[in-house]
Amino acid sequence: SKSASVSVSVSVSAPASASVSSAIHSPMGSHLLQSNQSQILTCRSHVQADHDAVEDWLQAELANGESIASLNNQAVDSIEKENWKDYCDQIKEMMVANIPPGTPQSKVNETKDKMNKLFKRISLTSASKQEIELIDLNFEEEGHQTVAGWAMVFSKEGDTRHFAFAEAGCAWKMQEGYHLSSGEWSNVELIQKAKNWVQYKAYSNLLGALGCPT
Repeated sequence: SKSASVSVSVSVSAPASASVSSAIHSPMGSHLLQSNQSQILTCRSHVQADHDAVEDWLQAELANGESIASLNNQAVDSIEKENWKDYCDQIKEMMVANIPPGTPQSKVNETKDKMNKLFKRISLTSASKQEIELIDLNFEEEGHQTVAGWAMVFSKEGDTRHFAFAEAGCAWKMQEGYHLSSGEWSNVELIQKAKNWVQYKAYSNLLGALGCPT
């Protein structure tokens, strides 16, 4: 079998596989895009208003904080059936490893559990679109903030599994003397709007990975 780059510094053994750099013109990228583009664009349009509102709020908050991480991993691959389980294990490991440092372990464990259930679920389907978010906002002074999300599409074609994912989000720590402000929203409302913000970003990154101008 051939080794193919899944994302930054990660490789898996997959006989029919392609790196992200070649995915834009690959049959697998075109196949997944054709099957999912309309649904992704519709889902993204539903969260665009919150995305735009949070974008303005976020820039103001980042001015009072120190950036820790920005999430931008993505992959587009075709995997033979016998390699699918190993591929899933390595993709999940990569996703979890890229959760920003400082995120509470309870949130990391919760996200790992969501990912395990998601991959089990999509493996039983012929086609699927999924997303996961990890939102941890700390309103204490000098609080650590994580807003992360992943969008995925999957389909089966005979003994071949087509899979693509993209992540999005950021993490930052408020400077001394500053705490996170929820602006015009309540804290609960802000968490939901941050979820929608990162969903929009993840959908956009996924469309880009599949070769669709965003």
